[in-house]
Amino acid sequence: TLFRSAKDQGRNTYRLYTEDMTRKALDRLEIETLLREALANGELYLEYQPLVSVHSNAIFGAEALMRWKNPQRGVIRPDEFIPVAEESGMITRIGDFALLEACRSMKRLLDEGLPLRTIAVNISPRQFLLQDVVASVKKSLATTGLRPEFLELEITESALMQDPDQSLQTLLALRDLGIRLAIDDYGTGYSSLAHLTRFPPHKLKIDRSFIRDIPHDLDSEKIATTIVAMARGLELKVLAEGVETEDQRKFLEEDRKSVV
Repeated sequence: TLFRSAKDQGRNTYRLYTEDMTRKALDRLEIETLLREALANGELYLEYQPLVSVHSNAIFGAEALMRWKNPQRGVIRPDEFIPVAEESGMITRIGDFALLEACRSMKRLLDEGLPLRTIAVNISPRQFLLQDVVASVKKSLATTGLRPEFLELEITESALMQDPDQSLQTLLALRDLGIRLAIDDYGTGYSSLAHLTRFPPHKLKIDRSFIRDIPHDLDSEKIATTIVAMARGLELKVLAEGVETEDQRKFLEEDRKSVV
């Protein structure tokens, strides 16, 4: 833990031992142990956040969000267990579970006649880089019978930029399957416009940090407007994360052609 803390801060640095480091290390070890048990005991589940069209205010789909309720500790936040899952390698099993369950739920809702067109599933950076995501998607679709055009995968731009050439090959293979692709948390990473034009996404998701202060923060408004204008030029759709107020919705509604 001490070594990792120093390493995370870059080269030519050091960290002094503190009792807080021991507490954090023990907490991480407990989370990892409990998470292994959770996978075996079926404690993980999905919640679904609705996707709402700015054109009609109608729900057109949902985003699958991973949740964990432990019998002893209660609800454990994703920001507590997802990093541990990535470091330990358990994220691939969790990712497979999320894909399968999301596809199964979407197929059931479609069979019931609901007018939905998208189920969005997040792919973690480590899962995207280390797992055969294409094979996992094929398996989930084949098992559930969901048609690929209803599935949308969300991948952060920071994950794409860790290995742009490999990312491009994976995205092209997914697109060839008929899967829709979205770049998540757009605006918080470090990809250039040149790289963005290489990738084949259908949608950009504006990070909630730029939506939260609209319409009271001019910089956030400028960033959101710029992303929407760029997406329009690239013929991409835009989804804004974390819209909670009518003022935010009205601001985004000003550009109805690009925002979904």
